[in-house]
Amino acid sequence: MHEDTIQNHPKKRIYLALAGGGAKGIVHAGAYAHVSRKYDIVGVSGTSAGAIVAALIAAGFTADELFHESPDGKGVSPVFEKIKEKHKDVKVLSDLLGKKNFASLRRMKSTASVVFEILARRRKLSLLIVSILVFAVWKVPLGAVDNISDNWWVEAVFFLITLALRIAVTFVLVMSHVFLSVTKVTKNGIASTSRAIEAVCNIIAEKIGVAGGQEVYLDCLPMPLMIIATDVKGKKARVFRSGVDRVKLCDALSASICIPIVFPPHVIDGAEYFDGGIVSNLPLYVFAEQGKLFPERKIIGFGITEGDEELSSPSRFKIVRWAHSRTGQMRKGLENLLFPVDEVQFYMGSIFGTFFTGTQELAHIGSNTIPINIKTKLKTTQFDVTPSQALLAYRQGVIHAISVDNEFEIDDYARDFCKILFELVSMNMRLPLGAIPRCEERIRIALAFKKPHNFSTLSLRYGYGFEISPDMNIDLPIDSSSCGEAWLSLKPVFENNQINIFQRLSSYEHILGRISPNIKWVICVPIVEDGKSEPEFVVNIDGNWALESRLVDEAGIEIAQEVAIFEIARKVTLRGRDLATVIRDHRESAKS
Repeated sequence: MHEDTIQNHPKKRIYLALAGGGAKGIVHAGAYAHVSRKYDIVGVSGTSAGAIVAALIAAGFTADELFHESPDGKGVSPVFEKIKEKHKDVKVLSDLLGKKNFASLRRMKSTASVVFEILARRRKLSLLIVSILVFAVWKVPLGAVDNISDNWWVEAVFFLITLALRIAVTFVLVMSHVFLSVTKVTKNGIASTSRAIEAVCNIIAEKIGVAGGQEVYLDCLPMPLMIIATDVKGKKARVFRSGVDRVKLCDALSASICIPIVFPPHVIDGAEYFDGGIVSNLPLYVFAEQGKLFPERKIIGFGITEGDEELSSPSRFKIVRWAHSRTGQMRKGLENLLFPVDEVQFYMGSIFGTFFTGTQELAHIGSNTIPINIKTKLKTTQFDVTPSQALLAYRQGVIHAISVDNEFEIDDYARDFCKILFELVSMNMRLPLGAIPRCEERIRIALAFKKPHNFSTLSLRYGYGFEISPDMNIDLPIDSSSCGEAWLSLKPVFENNQINIFQRLSSYEHILGRISPNIKWVICVPIVEDGKSEPEFVVNIDGNWALESRLVDEAGIEIAQEVAIFEIARKVTLRGRDLATVIRDHRESAKS
């Protein structure tokens, strides 16, 4: 039976996404150790190094089988010990690449880092110097300008213009040669993934009872698995999905870890693939559909960043900023001149962020997504990592994964908050004595949050009283909803006209069709902490009956409708600020 159909499981269910990062992927073992003990993982995805760990998890390897700390304080990886038993010449991870290939890889990365640092510090000056030096050995005579004019300044201006044109042409030719050379290296690579992937697939085959790693298909794994690679010709991410794609695991993994220049592209059914980190280093988005079907399940994404000590040099910041800011300009301005080969047009700029600088962007796909960056002191190419270094990285993964618990605790606080508000509002909006209700009175409470990196919608969460309703967990436009008005104005909004409520959303038919037609009124209260210019969230309260001009509060006193609404907004604000404080404290605790 598929995991999605199992009911009454004692653990909370999560989906797990693991980022690429070369040797830094060891931190994923620590993160997995923590979450696997507290939560039920029902699906896993990964890119590059994250794809290898994801495959091991999907095959059923426990956290202790991947890596654990022994009683004497040493780091032990039973999985890697098995690999060493089968390959007697393997002592450290780098041996799977080959000693010569690994040495070439380290030299290439060191050279690239020096080049990028020079460019980051003095990029304009360095390019000018290079162009002038090349121009100097070009030996193109400029003496022809001597007889152009008797005026020395005309000759000087003409000389400078000619010199500038020569330098520009020289630079274009030099860069063309460089990138054509890169293209050639990229096609051939300096190392091979075959031995490392074969070793991983063989122990997975042994784990699941399949004869040989080459016979392991994605469908053979007991847990749903998705692996990300970059389709070079298609210029897009390719997601290899178990249950959908009939693909060998060794092929999917080889495609996902093929760092351009380092490894040659991996070919599957005639299509060439490179490292998935070029287009999606942290594949949270692959669980977007599951997140909508099961909003109570969290999608946990573990990214990897460099530790503080590695980022202490200001030049590192310059490299990152420059690489990202120039990527788009490089593609637009140089692709037609400098990149005759189509593949290089697409991924050269991304190589800087994916491999050399180790940067990434987290894909926030919804309110139930928890992206977490794990800081580590390991380098991307540090495959000769020592046991003590691996143990430190493992511990860093465990420590950062604890923040997942904080997010679940925030969920529990928020749901309890909505339940308490439901009772509070119900006690303060009773009908006057003798009034006959026209329907069964129903009040609904939800909190509206702005999604990360989203500026146009608010997402309703933690609904209480919704039961099964199509507008539970819906996204509302900020510019055309009562919630949005409260968010922008920082003031409570009360709408007691059903026509106006729906008229606001008339431009959004896809949203209007999901809103409950029984809503008669809505109260939206923004929760704003002191000194903030934006709410932490908006409390959305609505009901399905027409409010009377006078209501009865919790003390049994009949009061005017306006007074009752004002009092409700005041009480909601006070309690809401308490919840906002809890959320802030939990997240600050997770960061520390």
